[in-house]
Amino acid sequence: MKQSVWWLVVCAVLYVSASGARDIEYVHHSGHDTMRYGIELLLTKLDIITSKLQRMEEKLLKTENKSQKIETTQEKSQKEKFVAIQKLDKDIDHVHNITRQIMNALSQLHPTTKTPQQQERVNQRKKVSKRPQHRSLSNLPLLVQRCSIER
Repeated sequence: MKQSVWWLVVCAVLYVSASGARDIEYVHHSGHDTMRYGIELLLTKLDIITSKLQRMEEKLLKTENKSQKIETTQEKSQKEKFVAIQKLDKDIDHVHNITRQIMNALSQLHPTTKTPQQQERVNQRKKVSKRPQHRSLSNLPLLVQRCSIER
């Protein structure tokens, strides 16, 4: 009887250990399946993130190209404006020099002719003085005739 109990205990232990090994193997396989699923999920997410990153890089490159084109057109237009301003400045200097030459030539031809600056000063003096301007008496008969005709 002691031997049968001992054999019963040994068989039970072997049975439990064998079923435990199957359970461990099942858990081990299911762990591999779970890990495989997790890795596949991570790889899928990485693919999605990679494609989003590539689209963002493409948009960034397009934006950089547009900004470079805008920069080059702005630089070109600024250079053209600068050249036009320089030309205009030269033309203004040329006109100023010609005007001076004309003024000098006129003053030499007609020494009694007043320059525009001198004429301006005279006009300002006339505005400042509040005296009535007298007309010459030589025109008096004409003025009388005009007045008599208008009546």
